[in-house]
Amino acid sequence: MIEGPPHEQGGVPAIDEQTGQQVAEVEGGERIFSTEDTQQMEQIAMQVMELQQSNPSAAEQLAKELGFMVVEMIMKQEQNQQMQEAGMGDMDEAANSFGNSPE
Repeated sequence: MIEGPPHEQGGVPAIDEQTGQQVAEVEGGERIFSTEDTQQMEQIAMQVMELQQSNPSAAEQLAKELGFMVVEMIMKQEQNQQMQEAGMGDMDEAANSFGNSPE
């Protein structure tokens, strides 16, 4: 979860570590998911869209699974943040590894 001001107040610059250039602006309250998690969510969302006309019940089940997956990812982010705030070490690796299983 990004902490900082909203876009209207300048947002939070996202800086490319290699170039030092700002590549994006995010705002407080936005969540960022790992590349792997994003790809997994997009893959399932595409399957849902493809199935909506031919098999609505399968599309609905996949959509539910996607919802549960996102909830799990958010819960893990929250747990990682709490651990960081409690001074329990660097959780960057853990934050990037969650959500690899849809169950």
